[in-house]
Amino acid sequence: MPLYFSALSEAWINVANVSTFENGTKMLNSSPCATTAAFCVSHDGYHVTSSQYKSGSDHFAMNSNGTSMATPQVAGAIAILWEAFPDNAPEVITKRLLLT
Repeated sequence: MPLYFSALSEAWINVANVSTFENGTKMLNSSPCATTAAFCVSHDGYHVTSSQYKSGSDHFAMNSNGTSMATPQVAGAIAILWEAFPDNAPEVITKRLLLT
């Protein structure tokens, strides 16, 4: 989106999924950052336990993989940064995350 709407580029973050397997090897399991490298962060979204809806009020835990598992962890890092620096603008929080 920031490539098409430049106003978004100051506070936009793309997430790529880089899986770390039990033997320590890493593998890119999503689209690479490529042209979005200036606002992209890679995170491990492999074998993350999440809650799944079954029926009625039943839920169960299951392990999932992918950017859908990596992105909430990046969002959590942003929340922690914003808690530590509550007066920072979104573009400052974005820069803090991308530069650390």
